[in-house]
Amino acid sequence: MLTSARHLLGRDPGAQALVREEPVQCPVPSPTADDIAALTYTTMVVTEAARLYPPATYIARWARRGPARSAAVGCRQAPMSPGRRG
Repeated sequence: MLTSARHLLGRDPGAQALVREEPVQCPVPSPTADDIAALTYTTMVVTEAARLYPPATYIARWARRGPARSAAVGCRQAPMSPGRRG
C-alpha cells in the first residue's frame, strides 16, 4: 500500500510537497503515535492509495485436470484456462 501511495505522490509534486512539509510542522521533536495520527493530509493520501489500489483485489485460479474444458468443483463446473492442460 505504501508503494501505491509513493506512486501517486510521484505523479503529483504539489501533493508530495504537502506530505513532506506536514511532519516538519509537528511541534514536538520526537512524535508519538498520537502526533502521527494528526498528520491528516498524509492519512488522506494513504487512504486514497488504498482505495485506488486495494491489496489483493483479485487472484485468478484456474482448475487444471486432464484434457477437459471444465472441472467439477463441489456441485459446480469451473472453467479451465484456455490453452492450459493439466
